[in-house]
Parts: sequence; structure tokens; C-alpha cells
Amino acid sequence: MKRKTFLSLLVIGMAASPLCMAQADVGAFPSRPIQIVVGFPPGGATDLAARVVGAQLSKSLGQPVVIENRAGAGSILGATHVAKAAPDGYTLLIGSSSSLAINQSLHEKLPYDPATDFVAIGTVGQTPGILAVHPDVPAKNVAELVHYMKGRSGGLSYASAGNGTFQHLLAELFMEQTGTKALHIPYKGSTPALSDVAGGHVGIVFDVVPSAAPLVKVGKLRAIAVSSKQRSELLPDVPTMTESGLTGLEAGSWWGIVAPAGTPEAIVARLSDELVRIAGSPETRESLLKIGASPLAMPAPEFSAFLERESARWAGIIKSRGIKAD
Repeated sequence: MKRKTFLSLLVIGMAASPLCMAQADVGAFPSRPIQIVVGFPPGGATDLAARVVGAQLSKSLGQPVVIENRAGAGSILGATHVAKAAPDGYTLLIGSSSSLAINQSLHEKLPYDPATDFVAIGTVGQTPGILAVHPDVPAKNVAELVHYMKGRSGGLSYASAGNGTFQHLLAELFMEQTGTKALHIPYKGSTPALSDVAGGHVGIVFDVVPSAAPLVKVGKLRAIAVSSKQRSELLPDVPTMTESGLTGLEAGSWWGIVAPAGTPEAIVARLSDELVRIAGSPETRESLLKIGASPLAMPAPEFSAFLERESARWAGIIKSRGIKAD
């Protein structure tokens, strides 16, 4: 009987030991550097937001936070890498509208599923979209641009950061509401798109404020309108779409942190609490405002519900406009 009791206790102990180890690991989190993956090249809005938050997260957690750029396929490469990473809290994705709310409706065979392969941690910030033109385009506001576009139906083109990106869908929203048409020229990111418009190779560009503002300020681009509810503090003289007569055309690009599905709830909660605190801090607000963004503080449950709403919204636009991945 004593031998049987001993063996039973031994089996129970062996079965429980992984759980105990996991709990110990959670309690010690983080004990090594954390990696935040960015699915876009360095210098873009998502990359800049990641570096703002990464620096603050490193201070609060007491461990280095490394930013890794895994650009390609409209952020799919970076998101796929994180979806397949170990669910231990050490590999995170800073996702955008594209990677977490658009791609699943745009691609028939996506190598990851945002709804099941990730767990929401929290939001970082948001930025409005911007409509801008080359200075040679004879339009200084939305009404003049719409008139110009309708007068040259089929003869105009516009640039975006890539097919199926937030910038592309913002353009489709604009054209749907204004009844205009233009040929879409997708680029591999904001930087080359903005560069070609500033160089006069393309007349119109839809992008986000952090990326476009420097060129607007030096006169290489003329800003027509921003897509936020209120004007951007970085470009206070640029009216909103609503002010320009397009009531209801409000859309923004946002950034949020997610982890691989299966990440322990205690780690998710710890990271979520830190992100909410960071997003609400004056230091983060000041850093985000410098790049044309504003803080957006949503804890994990709220961010999860937000993702569902955004996914449904963009799925409707993609379907109604017949947008394809290629």
C-alpha cells in the first residue's frame, strides 16, 4: 500500500510539475529581451510607433525591447512569423489595420488567421489618413479635386502604400463617396509612394499623416484633407474630410500589440496593463504627436472587440469595391 501511495504521488507530482514551472515562468516574466515585430520597412508610421512604445516598454519592464522589421507582402510576412512563434510573451507583433483587420478579407489563403492565431494585448495609437497632391495639380481643396478628377475621368492615377493597405482602402472610400475614378498604382510602402508623387510621377496620393507631413511642410506635396474626426495637430491648417463636405468619411490607421494565441493570461494581462499605462502617459503622447499620431489606450478585452468591428467594416468595403489582393 505504501508503494502504491508513493507511486501515485509521484505520478501526480510529475503531471503537476509543468504547470508549476509555467506559473513560475509567468511570475518571472520578463526575464530576457522582448521582440516586437514590425511588418513594414523602417521609417514608416508603424515602425515609428513601435519604437516609441518599445522604448517605454523597456523602461517599465526592465528588459530590452528589440524592434525587428520583417517587411513584405503587405505585412503578411511579419504577422505570419509572430503567429508561428512560441506563445511565451517574448515575440509580439505591432499590427495595423492592414495586418489585423484587412488582410483576412483581401486574401483567400492567408497563412495566418488574425481571429484565432493571435491574442489581443492592447492598442498603441492612431493616425488619420491624408489625401495630398503634387503642387502642379490645380486643386487646393476636396471640391476642386473632385471637379478636376471628374473632368479627367480615366486619365488620373493615385499612389498608395500597397494593394489592400489602409491607404488603398481610404482611396476607395473617397472615390465611392465622391463618384470619382483614378488608376491605382500600388507601391511597396509609404516612402516610395510619397517620393514618386513628390517627384511629379503621380498626381495624387493617399497615405497617413506621419509619413506625408514632412513633404507637406516643405511644399513638395499639397495636403487636401485628413480623414480624422478632428484636425491633425501636426498639420492644423489642413481641414478634415467632414469639414470639406464629405460627411461620415472618417477612417484612421491604428496600431495594436498582439501575441501568439496560447500566451498565458497572466502575461497578456501584465503586458496589457503596461500598454494602457504607456499609451496614457504624457511622454508617449508627446512622442506620438511629433509623428502625427495620437495615443489610443484600449486594454485587451476592448481591443479584441474593436478588432471584430474593424474587420467587419473593411470586409464590407473590400466586397463592395471588388478589391483583390493582386
